[in-house]
Amino acid sequence: MSWTTFVDLHAFGCKIVYMRAKVDRFFQKRAGLFILVMVTHMYSHSY
Repeated sequence: MSWTTFVDLHAFGCKIVYMRAKVDRFFQKRAGLFILVMVTHMYSHSY
C-alpha cells in the first residue's frame, strides 16, 4: 500500500463524512420543521 493511495483514501473518507454531516443537518432541520407544522396543525384543529 503506497502513501498516495492512503492519502486518496483519507480524502475520500473525509468527503463522505462531510457529505453525511451535511445531509444529517439538512434532515434534522426538515424534521424539526415537520414536527412544528404537525404540532401547530393538531393544535389548531383541537378547538
